[in-house]
Amino acid sequence: LFGGIGWRSTSDPVTPATSTPNNYLIISKTITGGRTTEWVPPSGTVYYGDNSATGNPNGVRWLDDFKKDYPITINIPPTISLRTSVASGVTIWSPATIPLEANATDSDGSVSLVEFYLNSVKLGADTSTPYTWMATNVGPGLQTFIAVATDNLGIRATSSPLTAGISDNSNSDPILEVSPVAPYSAPATLTLTVINNYSASVVGRVSFLKNNVSVGDDTSKPYNVAVTNLPAGSHTFKANAYDPNGSFIGVSNAITVTIAPTINSDLTLITSGGTASHLRDDFSGWVGFQFKVGATALSVNELGRYVASGSSGTHVVKLINADGSDIVGGSITVNTAGVSAGTYAYSSLPSPITLQAGTTYGLVSQEIADGTDQWYDDGGNTITTTSDVTPTSSAWARENTAVFYLANIAGESFGPVNLQYTKGTVAVSGASPASKFANQSIFANQSFASLLVSSAIEGARFILRTINLAFFGQ
Repeated sequence: LFGGIGWRSTSDPVTPATSTPNNYLIISKTITGGRTTEWVPPSGTVYYGDNSATGNPNGVRWLDDFKKDYPITINIPPTISLRTSVASGVTIWSPATIPLEANATDSDGSVSLVEFYLNSVKLGADTSTPYTWMATNVGPGLQTFIAVATDNLGIRATSSPLTAGISDNSNSDPILEVSPVAPYSAPATLTLTVINNYSASVVGRVSFLKNNVSVGDDTSKPYNVAVTNLPAGSHTFKANAYDPNGSFIGVSNAITVTIAPTINSDLTLITSGGTASHLRDDFSGWVGFQFKVGATALSVNELGRYVASGSSGTHVVKLINADGSDIVGGSITVNTAGVSAGTYAYSSLPSPITLQAGTTYGLVSQEIADGTDQWYDDGGNTITTTSDVTPTSSAWARENTAVFYLANIAGESFGPVNLQYTKGTVAVSGASPASKFANQSIFANQSFASLLVSSAIEGARFILRTINLAFFGQ
């Protein structure tokens, strides 16, 4: 080999300590009788071992040129752990959907890729944090997930395995679920679903019952039926499965839903006040107030904005969480044109939004400093609400931001803004039945902190800086 580098593997891998990455030598030797026996050392060469300036009776010369001229850089491998949001001990039925999340870091570089595997088969990859993948259609049995991180220099590391026991529901009795599970007022609408992965050759029909009276059948997956106009009171649901010939197979778990009567209907949150301070139209952004829901959850159906004299524009009014983030489905456009001054203009939400008991929210309107629609400042602008909430502070944010500022003066509001709501709850009880096969527990030790990180490195890699060598006599 001439003009290049000759490579040969060591008999065993060598792992240098990462705490002192630049204190190592790479040294070469020439052996009498090899393909190249002559080597002329540069002036000032230091010999190691039984050597002299004129040669070595044993035919071996060790040189320290590399120590002086060619430092070694060690690439520390990345670290990675794997978890899922599925709670420990939960029984999961096939075909399962398992969300995966990897925590990957690299102390001396960056993570360029995280790959997710199920039973050694690659599911997919993510190149940016948070590193996630949704494993779908996971079959029954013991399933093992791992994640593999690759750093910017190509070194890979593998997480500790995450093992899931997926239960087979294709031969179990029907498993009934009710949705949604949220506060509702009578009359309520619920959807009943049998979640089993039945084949058409096994189950031909599922019959749903309320208080032992049929409310509908379904003959194909997903087996479900909607139950509407449910009055206040307790209702017990179950489902019967039949084979294609009409013979009874099994009965589901029973689920009891208790619907509370409507306590109040279409209450306006702000009942008085809100017009005491001066009008303004010199700010572009979001204005409104923050409030805390009392002991009973609220179902919000309309949002509104106060109409000052001369108002005729449209405004986006929305509900936000305590951290300033939008509530999905909680935004609507309100038109003030044609609405009497001194009242509120309202628009209905696409569907009711549930505000949970004891939770803090915000209600804000988008304003534009364009010289048209005015709104009231918060200073001394005291509002009176129903007893179902406590107004905690006025709130505002600049355009194109979710950073809201609070005046921390209870009972004040910009705008003001308003909403309409009802009160009522739905209580659900009833467990899923046991499978005819043994259910397998899923996912123990679900936290980044408790998982051990594997150091399954696919070969430590060294980078030689500013080096141009030819090795002879290999």
